[in-house]
Amino acid sequence: MSDFAAFMLACGGLLAFAVLVLAWLFRTAAAPLWAKILAPAIAAGVACWLPFAVNSMMGFPVSAASSDLPPDAELVAFVPHDGSARVDLWLRAGETPRAYETALTGQMKRALREAQAAMARGETVRLMRKGSAGARKSRGGDALGLADDDSRWELMTGNSLPAKE
Repeated sequence: MSDFAAFMLACGGLLAFAVLVLAWLFRTAAAPLWAKILAPAIAAGVACWLPFAVNSMMGFPVSAASSDLPPDAELVAFVPHDGSARVDLWLRAGETPRAYETALTGQMKRALREAQAAMARGETVRLMRKGSAGARKSRGGDALGLADDDSRWELMTGNSLPAKE
């Protein structure tokens, strides 16, 4: 069992227990019936939502389509999962890096290979999308929108290390 799965079970169990205690306390309260039902229902909703929302709060990669990635961001790191055709990208579009999990397409794989070589030379790498920005195509059968969306990616490299003397 992974650490995150153990956390989800512990956090979800604690919140489910809190819902049961809240429902038990409201059972005999002199409150209107709608309040007796609404308070435990809200607590149950939070108990179901919170373990899955922790991914983004803790910096774990969140699933995103290629079209949902920032159009221009510094590539901090990446981890390809060739067996599942997925890649984890750490991109810095503003002040703080954000982790994304997206489809590993042929175009993305080529761009990441070039980025790996540039990062090995000590250069900063910017991953930029060119072409139609934000144009979403219909994806039949892909309810989450994680399939290849024919985005074209290009790299901009720059030297971040001082020149040798």
